[in-house]
Amino acid sequence: MHRRRTICLLILLVALIVPMKAALAATAEVASIWTTDTSDNPKIMFNKGETVRIRWTASGTVDIAVKFEDGSTAGSWSDQNSQGSIDYNPTKEGLYMIYCTGAKTITVAYGTFMVFAVPELPIGTIGAVLMPLTALMIYKKRRP
Repeated sequence: MHRRRTICLLILLVALIVPMKAALAATAEVASIWTTDTSDNPKIMFNKGETVRIRWTASGTVDIAVKFEDGSTAGSWSDQNSQGSIDYNPTKEGLYMIYCTGAKTITVAYGTFMVFAVPELPIGTIGAVLMPLTALMIYKKRRP
């Protein structure tokens, strides 16, 4: 009988805690996020020592997280208003990803040059198709 009361009490506690947690969750379904310098000029590449201003507009409250390129969380702010900004000072050089509820993730470079990787698969596929065709065209032109 004691075990049954404990299980009922746990179920009751979970039933009371889950709605409270849901009430604190971000509500935005659509959001825009961008970064600027402290003069509000749009920017994604920042010099060492420069403050990154994270700005957003959304259809509801948002949660914002900044993660370093290795996946470690560098900062987070929960339940922010539908419009606003946060001044953030990165601690190390590299790429930072900024996550916002309802928005696409953006990447900013801090104290380093941003390098975008060229996807190898599409370029390799195009090369593999064009190379034999080019060789065939050269062979046909040289044939008497």
